[in-house]
Amino acid sequence: MKMNNVDTGKKSLNIKEAELITGMGSETLTPTSKLDCYSFSLDARQCNVGSKLVEIPGSVCADCYALKGNYIKYQTVIQLAQSRRMYALVNHPQWVHAMSVILNSNRVSKFKKFRWFDSGDIPNMDSLIKIIAVAMLTPGLKHWLPTKEYRLVSQYKKSGGFIPANLVIRQSAPMINGILPRSSGTSSMVITKGAKLPVDTTICIAHKQDNQCLKCTACWNPEVLRIAYPWH
Repeated sequence: MKMNNVDTGKKSLNIKEAELITGMGSETLTPTSKLDCYSFSLDARQCNVGSKLVEIPGSVCADCYALKGNYIKYQTVIQLAQSRRMYALVNHPQWVHAMSVILNSNRVSKFKKFRWFDSGDIPNMDSLIKIIAVAMLTPGLKHWLPTKEYRLVSQYKKSGGFIPANLVIRQSAPMINGILPRSSGTSSMVITKGAKLPVDTTICIAHKQDNQCLKCTACWNPEVLRIAYPWH
């Protein structure tokens, strides 16, 4: 798939200019203490697949963490920032260039890894293509993109779309204890205690180390086919 209308940058931008483009007056990135890196978040209420799953008992979105806790306590500020990011991602012609400037800055690149969407998901195909372009322009970072936008990912792959080696698109099973087929590629699932798992599944160990990833980078590792996150 060709990256039409993706501006990878002809004119250099400084960090302040890049932040203004991508955040439109709000912070572009979210620091995540659990992961020890930065992330990018959008409003979970605007997820295409997730907004439907949230209404289905037993789905992984039925008790979405991004729709409670501090996300609600500080929703006025958080949702305004997320809305600005969404608008910039979808509409600004320099978003790819500006985001790559931010991610290549020492403040972000020193962590060597980056997570897309600690809240929210891929809005549309153009946004997926832009994210992939950013990954290509930031080779010093390992990118982890968890998503439930199965149709978008499938269409992109079927069209022959290129996925750089430093980007792991990890599709998430929609239901608790649900398992995506191997044909989905790298994936994840949420499990309850005692759930039966395929032999090629890695169980997340964050719950054993104070809900911290610490030195574990399994989510970013393309060699890890499937990750299971214990339900909590």
